[in-house]
Amino acid sequence: MLFLLATVAFAKCPNLQTELDTAREFILYEKVEEAATLLANVEAGFACAPAYPDQLSRYWLLKGTLAQMAGKPDEATPYFAAARRLSPEPDLQLGPVVVGAFKVAEAPGTAQLNMQPAIPAWVDGKEETTWPLTLPSGPHLVQVRTEDDRVLYSNLIDIPVGQTALLETKLPASLARKKKLPFPVYMVGGILLAGAGGATAWGAMQQDPIIETEYNTCVRSPGKCDESAFRGAGLRGDLFSIGSYALWTIGAVGITAQFVLPTDVLGWNKSKKKTAPPPEEPVDPGAPAVDPAATTPAGTQ
Repeated sequence: MLFLLATVAFAKCPNLQTELDTAREFILYEKVEEAATLLANVEAGFACAPAYPDQLSRYWLLKGTLAQMAGKPDEATPYFAAARRLSPEPDLQLGPVVVGAFKVAEAPGTAQLNMQPAIPAWVDGKEETTWPLTLPSGPHLVQVRTEDDRVLYSNLIDIPVGQTALLETKLPASLARKKKLPFPVYMVGGILLAGAGGATAWGAMQQDPIIETEYNTCVRSPGKCDESAFRGAGLRGDLFSIGSYALWTIGAVGITAQFVLPTDVLGWNKSKKKTAPPPEEPVDPGAPAVDPAATTPAGTQ
C-alpha cells in the first residue's frame, strides 16, 4: 500500500537551506520539538521552492536522526538510506549512533514511479523524462517545475519494495516541453543541405547548353549527331534537378526541426544537477554549535 505525504501550502515560501541548518542546530542541542517544527516547514516549502540534492540529503538525514533519537531505528533506516543515495558522507557531529546507522542504511529493494501525464519531473533533485522510472524503494520527493524553477507540483512519496506509484498531477501534457538544442545543429545542417541543393541546381543548369548544342546538331546535321552525348546530358540534367529539389526539401525540414523537435529525441536533454542557493544567514558547518535558543529561528514565530 502506497503511503503518500501530501504537501501543504506555506504562506511565505521558506528558505529551505536556512530552515535545515537551524533544524540541525536544534538537534545538536536535543531540542527535538523545535527541530521537528522546522522540518515540517521544510516539507511545506517543497510545494513552492525547488529542492536540490544536497538539501534533500540533509532533510532525510535530519528526519532519520529524529526517529533515531525517539528510539525508532526501523523508521530511521529508510530516511538514512535516502540521504546516503544523495550524499554518502555522514555528519559526524550528529553522534556515533546516528553515524553508525547512517553508514549501514540500505534500501531493501527497488520500486517504480510513473507520471500521468508523462511530463518531465524532478525526482530527488534530478530531472527525469522517461517513465516509468525504476528507483530504490523508500521516500522520494517529486516536483514538476517550470524552466525558471517555479514549482507546479510537489509530492513526498514513500514507495514500498516492488510497488509502482502512479502520480496523477492533473497538469497539462503540454508541459512535456520542447527545448532548442544547445547548438543549432538542425539549422546549420539544413542551411548546408540547402546550399548543396543550390550547387546541384547550378550543375543542372550547366547541362542545358550541352543539351541544346547536341539537340541542334542532331536536327541540323543528323550525320554528326552523337545521341549518347545528348542522352547523357539530359540524364545528368534530370538527376541534378531531382537532387537539388531533394536537398532543398531536407534542408527546409532540418531548419524547421530546430524549432519543433524536442531534444529528448536525441537524448541530448541531459538532467542537470543544480546547487542549492545559499542560506539567508550563512552557517559554517565546521563552527562550534551555537544554542539556537539564543535567537529566534526561522519558521517558529
